[in-house]
Amino acid sequence: MAIRQVVYVSSGVREFSDREIADLLDVARRHNQANGITGVLFYVRGNFLQLLEGNDPALSDTLSRIRKDARHRGLLLLGDDEVAARNFSDFQMAFRTGLDSSLVDRPDILELIEGRMPRGPNAKLGVLFETFFRINSGRSF
Repeated sequence: MAIRQVVYVSSGVREFSDREIADLLDVARRHNQANGITGVLFYVRGNFLQLLEGNDPALSDTLSRIRKDARHRGLLLLGDDEVAARNFSDFQMAFRTGLDSSLVDRPDILELIEGRMPRGPNAKLGVLFETFFRINSGRSF
């Protein structure tokens, strides 16, 4: 059975504290575990990039809930695809925040983040993730 995978970016209505992000992750991980959702969340300088993967209707319900969350705005769906397998099957919500040169300057960015560089048909995810980090670092390509 194919897995639905969605990727979006959004901006926080303000920058969040480490505690607020930890609380957000705690709730998301519990929800995801209960609903068979896996994925990764990046938070850099007030901006989010999230990949979620799972089966419907749970994934549709999760995305609908996220769209209504008042803590962020400008949600832009970058991908909504069926994939043969999950990229983050071991994580209810892997997480990465902050930037440093070891992430921004490396073309194999996802191998540095939990060793999960999508390949084949999912290679575009690597490009999306790297672009997100580069944009938020203020560096040009």
